[in-house]
Amino acid sequence: MKPRDQWGKVARQWDRVGHPLRPGPDDIQALEHFVSLVQAPRPEALLLGVTQEIAGMNWPEGTRLLAVDRSIDMIEYAWVGPEATGRAGLAEAQVVCGDWRDLPVADQSQDLIVGDGCLAVMDYPRTFTATLGCLHRVLRPGGLFSHRFFLRPEVAEETEFVFDELRAGRIGNFHLFKWRLAMSLHGAIDEGVRLADIWDSWHAAVPDPPALAAEIDWPLEIITTIDAYRDMETRFTFFTLDEARLASAPYFKEFRRYEPPYEMGERFQTLLFEAV
Repeated sequence: MKPRDQWGKVARQWDRVGHPLRPGPDDIQALEHFVSLVQAPRPEALLLGVTQEIAGMNWPEGTRLLAVDRSIDMIEYAWVGPEATGRAGLAEAQVVCGDWRDLPVADQSQDLIVGDGCLAVMDYPRTFTATLGCLHRVLRPGGLFSHRFFLRPEVAEETEFVFDELRAGRIGNFHLFKWRLAMSLHGAIDEGVRLADIWDSWHAAVPDPPALAAEIDWPLEIITTIDAYRDMETRFTFFTLDEARLASAPYFKEFRRYEPPYEMGERFQTLLFEAV
């Protein structure tokens, strides 16, 4: 039997997780432009995770894509499968279960690495620096690394204010609310925010989710996605933009930056780096 992990609850409801936790059309369009800048005739590309929207986007012609995710559950529930091959420029699309700190590829073998929010699931500095060190190891000199960061503001919102915004109908969707709530509870960069604390804060403020769903006219099945965080000791790490740049600087040079036009887009910026 395959080993399971704590991400099983998240994986099994992945089809109910939406934008901006998953990339939207604006993000994908910007990413397609970024990957088109790669200087290789048939790029070797690495996808951190199994983000469906990225796997199925337009890639440089002849790209060989390898997706790496450490969660068996995420691979089974979210990977698009080999049908991605032969369309959108891909010559090959494979997935393996592996650790981003010890990627199963040779040194300086990749032309391009892409990730969407994946750095938020690792602690800083230990796991973050180990991962970026590995990404730098496998990228060829001049290779590109694109990542959409989940960025907390320089001055944190008050948690009570986030709930007030929710009840007043001033937040576009529940997924955006979850991230605003999580960021309001975030400590210093080396502390992050514990997923169980996100759920505890939610449960204390909203003891009757069906009533809230009816009040603000949001689908209850979307609101209950937050229940996957209950009792989870995992922590998210949300950088500020300055922190993201500073933490990445020892390994990569910033090459491009994209701030999307959608609600709170400043918190979901895509940075393109070059290996140096």
